[in-house]
Amino acid sequence: MRLHSKVLISLVFAILPGTWASSIDYIFDTPTGNLGTQHTYLDNFDGIPITAYGFNSHGTDDLYGSATWDENGLGLTGNPDYAITTTSYVQLNLSNLWVLEPTSVSIEIGSVQCGDSWDVYGSNTLGVLGTPLLPTQTIYMSPVNLPSSADNYEYISVEARSGDVLLNSLDASFRECSTVPEPGTSVLMGAGLLGVAVLLGKARKGHKP
Repeated sequence: MRLHSKVLISLVFAILPGTWASSIDYIFDTPTGNLGTQHTYLDNFDGIPITAYGFNSHGTDDLYGSATWDENGLGLTGNPDYAITTTSYVQLNLSNLWVLEPTSVSIEIGSVQCGDSWDVYGSNTLGVLGTPLLPTQTIYMSPVNLPSSADNYEYISVEARSGDVLLNSLDASFRECSTVPEPGTSVLMGAGLLGVAVLLGKARKGHKP
């Protein structure tokens, strides 16, 4: 293959946009056990951090991760079966996620007791529930979309209204040309640019007088 053809192919690979993430997910059933009063989770795609905090009516509470068949998700140690109850809540700092301008964000709640209900709040103050964002929910193991106004709040909280619940997952969706590239995209572009540099260097050497 002629040298200029190799350079052209390398350039094509270097500028290819690659595949871009249409969604990222946070799963709260790992790690398990006592996690302390706060714990940082990374999404399953690009490692974007969000931090969870535990609170009860007396102040902070220890988070607890559970991955058993009947208790799956994030709760609190100060409550029966490590669940979130009406006297406690899990608060998520989503500021790193809002920067990426997701088109929608949904949460999924798990519980062994059907008929339990839960509320979602938005706040810009850690440890304060703040403003209700949704009508009281009774949906379990199915994503519930947050309203578009949720990105006005740094913190999103989940509290049980009756019974107890576990925070199972949080998912964010993005526009087709997302700002969240797959990790392989950067590797591909770097390899393409390196190939161009090497081939151009050889071309210069080959044309020395």
